[in-house]
Amino acid sequence: MYSAFFGFSQKPFDVTPDPEFLYLSPGHRETLASLTYGIRERRGFITVIGEVGTGKTTLLHALLGRLNGATRAAFVSNTTMTFDEMLTMVLLDLKLAKPDENLTKVERLQRLNEGARQRLSKGGNVVLLVDEAQNLGRNEMENLRLLSNLETPKHKLIQIVLSGQPELDAKLNQPELRQLAQRIALKRYILPLKKTETFEYVQHRLQTANYTGPPLFNDQAREMIWTYSGGVPRKINVLCDNALLIAYALRRKTIGADVVEEAIRDLSWSPFLNAKEPHAQDIRSVHPLLTGQDLPVSSGNGSKPAGRSPQDSSPGAAIGTALDGGGPTLLLPGVPAGPSPRNGTAGAQTVLKPSQVRQVSRPRLKPWWWEWWNAVSRAMLKEVRIFS
Repeated sequence: MYSAFFGFSQKPFDVTPDPEFLYLSPGHRETLASLTYGIRERRGFITVIGEVGTGKTTLLHALLGRLNGATRAAFVSNTTMTFDEMLTMVLLDLKLAKPDENLTKVERLQRLNEGARQRLSKGGNVVLLVDEAQNLGRNEMENLRLLSNLETPKHKLIQIVLSGQPELDAKLNQPELRQLAQRIALKRYILPLKKTETFEYVQHRLQTANYTGPPLFNDQAREMIWTYSGGVPRKINVLCDNALLIAYALRRKTIGADVVEEAIRDLSWSPFLNAKEPHAQDIRSVHPLLTGQDLPVSSGNGSKPAGRSPQDSSPGAAIGTALDGGGPTLLLPGVPAGPSPRNGTAGAQTVLKPSQVRQVSRPRLKPWWWEWWNAVSRAMLKEVRIFS
């Protein structure tokens, strides 16, 4: 919808795991290199562990594109299946079975073993990528361990990559799975992006979408993206996509803090939740690495967030949110700031620590469509009364 307006060749912040948009932070680069090495050197089990939305699936798709032509790969993303169902999907992916074949478990294992040996004899390899591996049951994990027994005296026939959330790490540390844990040759962790990496990530995706205009997000908008997302790529994508949509509706080519604030509000507010601060919950969920950082805040220059309803332009619509006790500090635009603790002057740029601010209450902000929906509801009710 907004791609032509901003000059994008494609949407830059889709949440699909498109390897074309992969941003290789130092952590992602190391993980991808380790996966490539582990598969090439036939190391057997490899695990990739990271929080929700940190780019694990995108990394696996990028890995598929880097495997040589002699390597065959099977990708399993639905880990709620039984092991027998999973094994059937693996054979279909590797083209070692047909959809209409009804094989027993023994026959499926034998088919996989024979196919892997033939691939080895031709100098090739077989890789099994299991995404969302934290959902695997104990029986499925044990069967995967037994699957790794397909080997020759010198080579592992199948390389297995388990990718999942931190719950996978906890499962592998259980005494019942110690046999599997001992077989893991490489273990890599993916962490949220750092602040500078977050800014580079946004710019990388814009460049991949062939954006050639002036800076799209100003400095304060980027600060808010970092604070809200905590460096989690999926949250960055969702927030930036919503901000672009709002800016498109307002016909604005530069995205400021007011637009990002509106996007945060739209993502966080719900008519079914009686929350005093619509987006306070998301800000509380920022990654612990953000704790105690200094953030610049608006010093009350009279600007207000760009609202799209009468409620948004009221004095109570100015937002000021800060978390005490060591969390991230964030005062959004429109909140008058007092004298600066550093220079004692009012109206200057102010930098506050979490312990220096308190939460500022305000009336609940309603989204831009609120008045429109009320008008439609009243009109419908009026028609019902007439016809009744």
